[in-house]
Amino acid sequence: MGSSYDLRDSVTIGEFRKTLEYIISDLPDDDSLKIAEIFANECRLEYILEDGIVQ
Repeated sequence: MGSSYDLRDSVTIGEFRKTLEYIISDLPDDDSLKIAEIFANECRLEYILEDGIVQ
């Protein structure tokens, strides 16, 4: 379990800020979840959780 975000539309600081705010609001509420990996490249940010989220 994790998420991937496309950053290609963030061409200004304002758009980038809005994208980051969206990413923060989209993160799980459980602060104890551990991140296994984080990937970032030119146009994408992705994280993978160690154990996922119980649904």
